[in-house]
Amino acid sequence: MKLKNTIFIISLWVLVVAIAIFYRPLLPVDETRYLSVAWDMWVTEKFLVPSLNGSVYSHKPPLLFWLIHVGWYLFEVNDWWPRVIAPIFGLGCLFLTRQLALVLWPGQERVSLMAPLILFSCLFWTLFSTLTMFDLIQAFFALMALLGIVIAWRKNSIFGFLLLGVGIGLGGLAKGPAILVHVMPAALLAPIWGAKILQERSADLLIRWYVKIMFSVILGLGIVLLWAIPAGHFGGPEYREAIFWGQTAGRITKSFAHERPFWWYLPIFPLLILPWCVWPIFWKGIFANFKGLSLDAGSIFCVIWFVGSFLIFSMISGKQLHYLLPIFPAFALIGANGLSKIDRLGENLLERALLPCFYGVLGFLVLLLPNLPIFMNKVIWVSKLNFEYGLVIGIMGFWLYKRTKRHISSLVMEISIGSAIVVVCAHLILSDVLFNFYNLQPLANKLSVLQKQGYAIANFGKYHGQYNFLGRLKKPITVIGLLKTQKMEFLKNAPNGKIVAYYRSPPKKVKPIFTQNFRQMTVVIWDAREFIKNPKLGDRRANY
Repeated sequence: MKLKNTIFIISLWVLVVAIAIFYRPLLPVDETRYLSVAWDMWVTEKFLVPSLNGSVYSHKPPLLFWLIHVGWYLFEVNDWWPRVIAPIFGLGCLFLTRQLALVLWPGQERVSLMAPLILFSCLFWTLFSTLTMFDLIQAFFALMALLGIVIAWRKNSIFGFLLLGVGIGLGGLAKGPAILVHVMPAALLAPIWGAKILQERSADLLIRWYVKIMFSVILGLGIVLLWAIPAGHFGGPEYREAIFWGQTAGRITKSFAHERPFWWYLPIFPLLILPWCVWPIFWKGIFANFKGLSLDAGSIFCVIWFVGSFLIFSMISGKQLHYLLPIFPAFALIGANGLSKIDRLGENLLERALLPCFYGVLGFLVLLLPNLPIFMNKVIWVSKLNFEYGLVIGIMGFWLYKRTKRHISSLVMEISIGSAIVVVCAHLILSDVLFNFYNLQPLANKLSVLQKQGYAIANFGKYHGQYNFLGRLKKPITVIGLLKTQKMEFLKNAPNGKIVAYYRSPPKKVKPIFTQNFRQMTVVIWDAREFIKNPKLGDRRANY
């Protein structure tokens, strides 16, 4: 049974990841930026301090970039290796979730089999796991640390405490101190969730527990500091302040980006756990588990983990949807434990039909999208949608309805197939749009040719490093803003240089070197001499 479950999970994972790699380009600005950081470090052979376009990059720790370098060292520089790193860790999260279920509910195999499938079935999780980002890596090490906590509590095992420390350390190198938010509530409140595991805990033993937890945290911080201290030294004062303050406590008190109110996550989270939020039987199982407020140790552990992290992230000023990804396994474990108490669906039509209807409605909306008044003849990319794949989603919903009389465990497997199909179809639906409006590879290739010919390159406006890796650029791009002095300095130093500029409506009377659509804009490469002759080219509102 376990082997069958493993093969099933890996098969779905391979399908989703393969489609994502072949049918979606690297997306600006995040994916292209992170690969450009790795590329900058690779070109300069400076692996301690991350850098982007020739300047230190303090926004993220180095673990993802190091992992990219390992693959490039083994397989040479390529596009595919960086794109499979996050999915590999996402796959690892599925198996760690299964292992955590086995430790939390020993002997309840159904929970361990369903939990990773519920996690995989969350559309936001699976869709996001195909992106080159940091959150799935951190989620993996958070799960490692949480598994260590449970093992340490059950067996007073040094291995558990070591697992906790290493998880904290590598999670910190993946995405900073947020790893502590996911781990420490469960560690500090172990006497609450663990009371039913070990009935007797003397004050002396509890003191020993917290001392060992402290040493695990010190071990984790030590792993991070092995990098942070020398990186702070060689990166300079600004970089040192950023990694020790700006990217830690600074984000908590007053985020420099993504600042949102306390309640922001609450109304959005139900959408993130689709399709489960629309299946009554799923919530019936959860509520049955909580009935009478007599929860087992595993459920209390997951509730503390989920609620603790959710509340802390709500209190932190900077908020993004993907910050919550490491708590999705807690949701999956709670859901699996609830469903394990249900054998089959009853004859209640709502319980049987609502979830399949979700997929049917979703497919219908995709088919209808091009004809909606809000989009029709107004949004240019709508015509590029491969909306016929909406029919596949709709048919899959009908198929799922025909299967609702099966055993709950089998039904969960089929729902995971449905979610995989939705994610695959989403890539196929959007593929032409993404390659027509988000693929910067052609422009980056042109910049690469120009740079190899000896021309200096400048970017007019804010630059996120989106061309450096795609074009394999060996030299930084000069960034010139709206200040006239910056533009004039570049034109003076490089009168034959080339300038990248962005327009809602590009000038028509001046011939550019290269043009490309990007989002709702046009990206243009100008010869610097045209900028000298036509100063208004720097005005992105100009239309002449």
